[in-house]
Formats: sequence, structure tokens, C-alpha cells
Amino acid sequence: MRFRDGKFAQHPRWRLFAFNIQMRRKANSSAHFYVSKALGLEGMTRKELTDALLADQGLLPYIVRQGSQLTGTRPFWKNKSNSLQAQACFLSPYTSPVFVTFSAAGMQ
Repeated sequence: MRFRDGKFAQHPRWRLFAFNIQMRRKANSSAHFYVSKALGLEGMTRKELTDALLADQGLLPYIVRQGSQLTGTRPFWKNKSNSLQAQACFLSPYTSPVFVTFSAAGMQ
């Protein structure tokens, strides 16, 4: 971003390009990890994977769940939404949410 004259930081799409590369690398490493752990998926061609997805209806939801660790994807935000909804279910309408900390950071 600070290369010589800062032209990368000023470019309107450079950040999107860099973010796209980062997300693709994360997705690739996540997919590689899943394929290395899943039985029978390693070394499959695209056609064979398509046939496996059509044959096994439970395979696609499992693959989508693996994407919940990729920041910014739809499964990631769905996972965060489910987490917040689960926390909200335990809030009582008679008690207000209170955050208590015993640190001295507020005394500065």
C-alpha cells in the first residue's frame, strides 16, 4: 500500500483485488484440507466430483459448512447470525443485559 508514491492505496479497486486474492487463497487451503480429510474425494476430476455431488445429497451441505470459516462468505455470516440468535434466546425481558469488568482500564 505504501509502494513508492502510494498509487496502490489511491487506486479504487486495488483493495478489492487484494481482498479477492486473499479470499481465494483461504478458500483453496480450506478446500485442500477438506479434500485431504474426506474419504474418496482426493484426486477426483471435476466431472467425478459433479457425479459425486449428484449421487450423495448430504455432501453439498457438508462442503458448504466447511466454508463457514471463510470470513465474509454467506456461511460465515449465517454462522454468526445463528450464534447471536442463540445468545438472544437466553436474554430475559425482565433483566437488562449487563456487562461487568473488573479491570482498571476505565480509571485512566
